[in-house]
Amino acid sequence: MSNVNLVLPKKEVGEKFVFSDLQLDLSTQNLVTNEAQKNTQQYDIVADYDLAAIRNSIINLFLTSPGDKILNPEFGMDIRDYLFLPTTTSTAAIIKDKIQTNIKKFEPRVTIVSLSVIPDIDNNQYEINIVIGVPFLQVDDYILNFYLNSEGYLVF
Repeated sequence: MSNVNLVLPKKEVGEKFVFSDLQLDLSTQNLVTNEAQKNTQQYDIVADYDLAAIRNSIINLFLTSPGDKILNPEFGMDIRDYLFLPTTTSTAAIIKDKIQTNIKKFEPRVTIVSLSVIPDIDNNQYEINIVIGVPFLQVDDYILNFYLNSEGYLVF
């Protein structure tokens, strides 16, 4: 299972999407539901679609520890535990295995094309590079890059 995956109506007429997900920061947008009542302000949570929705789901998987989600206590990766251990290639291999296992388990929409966890011993951090494919969207090379360090995750 992945995180919340709601099918929300797309605002642009004629555009199609397959996947949708709420933005991780739960930002809101102003909606105009009736042109005659433009003065009425309504807000709704902004959604991301397709690749952005899948990216949100994977980031959510990284940021969630098992037990955080009450209805799905197995969801999440607990790789933050490795931050305070010495940065080594063997720890990088363990992190890589954990990432690979959890993405396969909780994100069935993607296939992992390549995954590397590179230890940066001088800065006591790991560089995580993931290339995923999304068969349903016919995407073969969507790139996600993370830095895992004592401050948490830096996503770029």
